[in-house]
Amino acid sequence: MSTLIRVGHSAYKGLNSYRLCFSRAQAVRVLRMRGVKRDDARTAVQKAVTNGGATAYAGLQGVEVVNQEWAFQAGHFYSSYSELKAKWSTAPEQ
Repeated sequence: MSTLIRVGHSAYKGLNSYRLCFSRAQAVRVLRMRGVKRDDARTAVQKAVTNGGATAYAGLQGVEVVNQEWAFQAGHFYSSYSELKAKWSTAPEQ
């Protein structure tokens, strides 16, 4: 299964806005662009991945690995993984 990492929160705009990332490196890049130190960003992403989707924090940024099988079955996403990836590929990484 492919990686799907959620950074930020959908209720916020600007610095803590919602962003889906499709790799660990992309999640670290997004956090770096939001002002988080590199080591803190890498630690938060690694902690979220190893804790099975538990939310980790880097500064004010929430990082969560999405359990794709459950999320798609439960209807949290209205499109497939490939459609989500295509949609988010044009969004800025901030």
